Amino acid sequence: MKQRYIVQVIRYGAVPTVERHVVEDGSLQLDVDGSKDRKAPIVAVTALAPRSTQTTSFTLSVGARQ
Repeated sequence: MKQRYIVQVIRYGAVPTVERHVVEDGSLQLDVDGSKDRKAPIVAVTALAPRSTQTTSFTLSVGARQ
């Protein structure tokens, strides 16, 4: 069974917001532009697995916009 995740992007614009994305297929691509925000965005990744103590891995890549 594939691992599911919730990826949350916390943004600090005029009003703080949280974008939530459920990742079921192991891949998610986001384009986050925080250039107009008061602070840099925060990305939080949470694995979803009921009653599991198994470890899992997750890779996050961040790149500058060209």
